[in-house]
Amino acid sequence: MFARHPLAAQRVRCPAPSRGVEETSDSSITVDFGYLWKVMTIVKTRFGCALRSRTAAWLSLARGTGGLCLSGLITLSAACTPPAELPEEEELECEDLRQEWAPQLADSYFVEVPTMVVEPGTEAIFCLYGTYEGPDAGIVSFIPESPGGFLHHSLMKRVDEFEYDDGTLFDCTALEFQWPPKPTLVESVGGDGQDWIGLPEGIGFKFDAGQRWVTDVHYVNTSDEKICVNTAFELELIPEEELVGYAGTFNLDAGRLDIPPSTTSSTSFACSWPNDVNILSIGGHMHELGIAYDVQRLYDDGPSETIYHVDPWLPEYRYQAPSTNFDVGEFTMAAGEQLLTECTWTNPTDEALSYPDEMCTTWGVAFPLESSFHCDGGSEPER
Repeated sequence: MFARHPLAAQRVRCPAPSRGVEETSDSSITVDFGYLWKVMTIVKTRFGCALRSRTAAWLSLARGTGGLCLSGLITLSAACTPPAELPEEEELECEDLRQEWAPQLADSYFVEVPTMVVEPGTEAIFCLYGTYEGPDAGIVSFIPESPGGFLHHSLMKRVDEFEYDDGTLFDCTALEFQWPPKPTLVESVGGDGQDWIGLPEGIGFKFDAGQRWVTDVHYVNTSDEKICVNTAFELELIPEEELVGYAGTFNLDAGRLDIPPSTTSSTSFACSWPNDVNILSIGGHMHELGIAYDVQRLYDDGPSETIYHVDPWLPEYRYQAPSTNFDVGEFTMAAGEQLLTECTWTNPTDEALSYPDEMCTTWGVAFPLESSFHCDGGSEPER
């Protein structure tokens, strides 16, 4: 079975922190883990993993429990090793859906995610880390390859700081690896045939030398057998000097949701654009409990304008929702203008639902946009 990354299971649980180092009435010593963070950043580069602030724990060196907590620190340090290697192919017992993937384009950057194993009746997200080492370029075509039937999505995302060594592959389903979301490296503009993005001539996604990336490959195994799958990505590149402008992805996200049980409810949020842009494509993302999706353009001096509307939202749209594409100049937005997203769900369960059980994300592509634009939670609509 595919090994979960050690940090997904390891925790250090010690008494609550106080700032700095001080003696307490019971003569114990409490050490702010933040001071140890600097030391552990050295550990992370040596052991090849990132210690995220949301998973770090406080360490208390009390006389009576210091040994236990020191053991916790050692355990955390030991957990910062690359994930266990996959079993040899002859050891795999699964429904083998893997295929042979190969580059199809002359000038391309090819990434293959090796064997991933998904248990029956479960879903899993897999992260593979890497670095682009070619010259500065623009991505003008993107071809994702995956065996059909169980794929939820296969994306490449941008990594802006060191997290894991190149070649590190692990099950990153846990929320601590998914939040906050990373910016998407490339996105669809309704491409032709296998070309998933279909950008205007001379427009490309920025891809500089040294850009770190991570795959986000999500499979949902609805069968009663373990499955073995693999995925590949092919990115067609053109030299930087041939570009006339950069496109970028955008994700306008509702953030962590709170969908009440046994009722129909909605959430809405507005996001302001950081600069003047041409919108090239727009779409929505919810899961099976969604019933309607709506995106409105807000105007200061008049009624809003419907940009994207899906009602009813069908369960299969979780995997591939409708999207709308625009020609250059057809849909422009000025810096500060807002898009209002509203998502509606019916929750038949007796429990409140949140991310990632359900989602509300407006996604798309715009230019000029040299880096991805992510709006988390938006703001109260301004009219």
